[in-house]
Amino acid sequence: MCETFTVVDFIVLSTGVDGGHRYIETRLIYRGKQRRLTVFFASKLDEAKLEKGKPLKVSGTIQDDGDQFGLLLLEAVLVDN
Repeated sequence: MCETFTVVDFIVLSTGVDGGHRYIETRLIYRGKQRRLTVFFASKLDEAKLEKGKPLKVSGTIQDDGDQFGLLLLEAVLVDN
């Protein structure tokens, strides 16, 4: 299921896998409950545009494995504001 979120307060993290990837983590209210959201981007071009303190609008496929787990937004893209 594709969902779109506006993310204001987030941290940028990175991996060393496949030449390195950047992703973001934040907390938000999802279906009435506070949840952690991790966003993995489809393109390194979008990863390069991540700037702390600058609001982002992201869209992708949500993975929700239950309230006890964080949400994943997969194959995400930055949406122009």
